[in-house]
Amino acid sequence: MNSCFNCAAMITSICAVLMLNGCATTITSNNISFPVKTVPEGASVSAFSKGLHQTVRCGKSPCTMNLRQTHDYMVTIKKNGYETQHIKVKSENSVEGDSGSLVGNAIAGGAIGLFVDAGSGADDRLFPGSLNLKLKPSMPNMDAKEEQSK
Repeated sequence: MNSCFNCAAMITSICAVLMLNGCATTITSNNISFPVKTVPEGASVSAFSKGLHQTVRCGKSPCTMNLRQTHDYMVTIKKNGYETQHIKVKSENSVEGDSGSLVGNAIAGGAIGLFVDAGSGADDRLFPGSLNLKLKPSMPNMDAKEEQSK
């Protein structure tokens, strides 16, 4: 009788863990690799998240930053002699994340796992998922040209 009770308690515990577990939340991190390439190479790259009050620096392009997929960013790309670029990168719910979350939760996470994943941002992605930019040469300062001609 006692071993039957222990067996039932064990099965109940395992089922509770599986039902309360968000599959994508436990399998994936909310951090995602965000590659940046520029032509020409060697541009300074950084990303600021207003929500995190944090700037992530990448160094010189090409490079890869580790960003939180649950936050929006403003990516800034600078290189002497070229226009500074500011690109919005948005965190959005994705079909890819939803389908992975749905399948994972159907197998192991249970219905509650879908809500856990949605709440934790485990099914979010960054859009765009990478940057590949051709930098524009900056226009020479017209005042400087006028000064040189005098």
